[in-house]
Amino acid sequence: MMGYSDRRGIELHHQGDLPARAGMGSSSAFANGLLLALSALKGETFDQTALYLKSIDLEQNWLKDNVGSQDQVTTAVGGLNIIHFGNDGKVDIEPLVISNDRLSALNDRLMLFYAGTSRMATDIAGSMIRGLDDHASELRDIYALVFEAAKILRGESDLDGFGRLLHQTWRLKRRLSPAITTSTIDNIYETAQKNGAIGGKLLGAGGTGFMLFYVPPERQPDVIRSLTHLVHVPFRFESDGCVLIRPQSFHEEDAAKAGLRTTTT
Repeated sequence: MMGYSDRRGIELHHQGDLPARAGMGSSSAFANGLLLALSALKGETFDQTALYLKSIDLEQNWLKDNVGSQDQVTTAVGGLNIIHFGNDGKVDIEPLVISNDRLSALNDRLMLFYAGTSRMATDIAGSMIRGLDDHASELRDIYALVFEAAKILRGESDLDGFGRLLHQTWRLKRRLSPAITTSTIDNIYETAQKNGAIGGKLLGAGGTGFMLFYVPPERQPDVIRSLTHLVHVPFRFESDGCVLIRPQSFHEEDAAKAGLRTTTT
């Protein structure tokens, strides 16, 4: 929650439901939320495109982090999208049009587990960047799988094909840098597969954090039992992206009485 006073400045409180530095795009989500909230306090508004461009500028140019642009875009706009990044910095967002039933079926087959530690994504991303020229083939293959996955989601074929594509993507990604995976992560992945997971991947830059698995509903109890040492985190897709939430009980006249220009949560 944030309040603004002409006399006393700004007091900022941040609360996150998930741990930082765990591959969930938390730094970009925070950057988007902070920029949107500060702009509201100043009486300014801008659309989602301007928001993620400002967030990208903040993380890449001001903070000098080794980060891409996908997390800023994804957390700003929400939903399932194919995001095209141009060499000139242009970003084109292609929403995936999927029926509610199919979207729900996909969500019901994805399981998220926390491996229990965190890392600095910028360090791992840096090692990947230094080796990109040596892994052009893997990057092209990962790029092609994006469109195969979209075809599966948009169509009526068995969703299990999406799980198999996740497995292919993970096998390709782990070749990009030795820092992407560890023996612990590999053991978790193999255990999940033996107990019913069709595919999966480590989220974020790599090293540790959250692992996502595609598991048919009837095998999910087996996967949970086999990974009892990890935290299972149920989740649902969202489509709104980064938005301002104003408490219904707090109106502008209340803000004026309190000496505040605006309030956002």
